[in-house]
Amino acid sequence: MKKLILLSIVSLLLQAGALEAARANPFNIAIKVLTGAGAAKALELGSEADFRSSNAVESLVRLRSQGVDLYDGAIFSLYFKLNSDASSVYWSDIFSKPDIYFVVSIEGQGDFLIPRYANEYAGQPILEKIISKQIDPGQKIIIKVFDDDSTSDLIWNNILKAKITQDVTAGISASFPLAAVIGASGRIEVKTKTSVDFQFLAKEEHVTLDAPELVAVAEFLAPKTSEELWVADGLIVDQKNRQVGKFQFSQVWRAEPVIVEEIQSEIEKEEGSKVFWYGIAVVFILIFGKLMITKEDNQESNKSG
Repeated sequence: MKKLILLSIVSLLLQAGALEAARANPFNIAIKVLTGAGAAKALELGSEADFRSSNAVESLVRLRSQGVDLYDGAIFSLYFKLNSDASSVYWSDIFSKPDIYFVVSIEGQGDFLIPRYANEYAGQPILEKIISKQIDPGQKIIIKVFDDDSTSDLIWNNILKAKITQDVTAGISASFPLAAVIGASGRIEVKTKTSVDFQFLAKEEHVTLDAPELVAVAEFLAPKTSEELWVADGLIVDQKNRQVGKFQFSQVWRAEPVIVEEIQSEIEKEEGSKVFWYGIAVVFILIFGKLMITKEDNQESNKSG
C-alpha cells in the first residue's frame, strides 16, 4: 500500500514537471493570412456567413444607434478550438481543467482583453466577435491565449460586469474589448471603465490578472488588401509538432466612408419619407378634428334655432 502511495506521488510530481515544461513552451499557431474567396471559404463556420448576408442598412442603423464609429470601426471574429482527445490538452492543470482567455495586441493601438472567460475549458469551440478600430494594413497583431491560475473568480466577475455587448444584427452580437497593459512580469492590468471609442474616462478603474500561464501565441500582419473580408487561419501545434486544434482571427466587417454615406443617405430618405407621411397624418387628423368640431357647432346652432 505504501509503495502504491509513493508511486502515485512520484507520478504526480513527474506530471507536474511535464506540465511546467509544457508551459515554458506554449503551443505554436501556424498562421496563413487569406483574403477574398480563400477567406470566405475558410470562414465556413456559420455565423460569419449569417453576419455577412444580413441587411446592411439594418446593421448600420443598429451600430449607429449604439455609438459605433461608422467611419473607423471594424468587427472582428475570434475562433479557438482544441481537439477532444486528452493528449491535446495535457498542458491543463493537474487537478482541474484550464480557465482560458485572450489578449489581443495591435501595433499602434495597444493591448486589449477580450471579455470572454472559458471556465474549466475542455476543448470546445469558442467564437467571439469584437468591435474595434480598424487595423491598418501591415500592422502587427499578436494574440495570446492565457490560462488563468488565480484562486478567486472575483476579478473575472468584475471584468465581465464591464463587458459592453452590442446587437450587430437581429441574431448576432459583438462586444468591445477592454484596454489592458501586459507588464514585464507577466501581470495583466485591465481597464474596466472605458468609453466605446477606447478613450479612458476621467475616473479609471482597473483590475490585475496576476497569475496567467501562457498557453498559445499567434503572430501575423494585417494583410495589405482593399478587401473587407480577411482571415488569419491557423493550426494549433504542440511541442511534438502534432496538430491539436484550430484558430482563426478574421475581419468580417469594416466601415467604408463612401458606402456608409450612401447607406446613410438611403436611411435619411427613408426617415424623411416617414416624417413626410407622419406630417400628412397629423394634418389629416387636425382637419378631421376641425370638421368634427364644426359639425357639432352647426348641430348645436340648429337646435338652438
